[in-house]
Parts: sequence; C-alpha cells; structure tokens
Amino acid sequence: MTDEYHREHLKQKYQEYIEKVVLSSDPNTNPNNYVVIVLYGYQGCKLAFIKGGEERWTYVDRRISQVRDAIFYRNQVYAVGGAQEKIVSFDVNGPPKVKQATRTPGYQGGGWIHNSYLVESTSGEHVWHVRRLGKFSKRTSLYSERIKVYKVVFDAQDGSVVEQVEVESIGDEALFVGVSHSVSVLASNFPGSCKPNSIYYTNYDLHGYAEPESRPLPYRVFSLDDGSITCYHEFNSQSPKESWGVWVLPMFKGLC
Repeated sequence: MTDEYHREHLKQKYQEYIEKVVLSSDPNTNPNNYVVIVLYGYQGCKLAFIKGGEERWTYVDRRISQVRDAIFYRNQVYAVGGAQEKIVSFDVNGPPKVKQATRTPGYQGGGWIHNSYLVESTSGEHVWHVRRLGKFSKRTSLYSERIKVYKVVFDAQDGSVVEQVEVESIGDEALFVGVSHSVSVLASNFPGSCKPNSIYYTNYDLHGYAEPESRPLPYRVFSLDDGSITCYHEFNSQSPKESWGVWVLPMFKGLC
C-alpha cells in the first residue's frame, strides 16, 4: 500500500472521529480568550474542550455519550444527546462538573432516528431545541419525518436546564440547522427568500437509502404553521459528501 493510501485512510478516520468543533469566539480576534469544544468518538460522540494557550484537552464526564450538538450560551456549555436526548450543561471556567441532565419530553423510540440541534434565539433570551425524527419503512420503502421545537428554560441562579417546553410557533424567526453551526435569523430581514416560523435543515443520511424514491429531500424547509415539509434545494449528485450541506452566514450588522 502506498503512502498516499495511508494518508487518505488516516484523513478519513480523522473526519469520522471528530464529529463537530464549536468555538466560543473568533481565535483571530481573541487569541488568548477562546474555548474550543469537540464532539469526538466512533461509538457515540463524547465531549472535550481546550482553552486558548493551553496544550492539553480537558475531557468531560466520559459517561456522557451520543452527543448530538453543543452550544456556548451565557458563559456555559449546553449539550444534547444520549439515548433519551437529555440536555446537560457545564462551566468551562472551572472543573467540568456536569449539571443534572434534563430529559426531553415526549421522547419517542420505536425505530425513529433522532437528531437534535441547539440554537440561540435571535434575541439571545433563550435557546431553541430542534428535534428531527426520521423513520424508514422496509415494508413500504417510504421515509417519514417529523420535527419538534422546544424552548429551553434555565434556572436563574446556576444556569442549569429546568425544563423544555414544546412550542407551536417561533414567530418571525427562521432556524437553520445541520451538521455545522446552527443559527437563527429574523425572516422579515429577508423578505421573499426566508420563511418565518420555519426550520431549514440539511440531510446527511441521504446515502443511507438504497432507492432514489425512498431518499428524503436533501435540503428542506419545515413549516411550523401547517407541519409541511418542502424541498429548498435539489442536486443530482449521488455522492454522500455532497449531502453534508452547511449554512453560510453573512457577517453584517442588522442580520438578526
């Protein structure tokens, strides 16, 4: 085997091992005051972090696994995942003691595939928890999907999660979620091109479905108004890598 083969093999394994990286701030503008969170692992993602200037990673309680997403919010880290999609939190400025996990209400098993995303609201006053539930029927060869949105309620004293309240509307907001960082915007700032009270999301399980007609739409919009799911963008490639879409957020004042 050639050196090139080994390099490509290691590159692929590295990409599989590091699921996601989250920054607290821009290292270029804050070279000594930023934190990096990673979701890592082959058999269910775990959490680790490192601060700017440090040389060693700090590993968060390794009993916490299957982490789906993590977010910095009000000087703490919140992560969602596990068998029952619980939300846990910890402070990176001290020993990473994980605060009590809060189970997501209405947890649904029975063969449903779960994906979760944490998104800070445009006002910064709260966090949205978006849950994608998908299921493929071998009998009918059809894919079904549903989305639920929860408002995360925090304890005013220690910032721990008190409860999650399912909502039927997020107002003028539009949430963009996926394998990259998730964001919220005010749809009224993008008239004609962004729908309010909607969830925009990308599908990265596209390559897991054998027949083209059974595959879920790659880039979709879920409307909280009527529960409909429509296609936002189509592509013809069957390459799995091209289904890992990301959202590009323009940096200008007044976005939200």
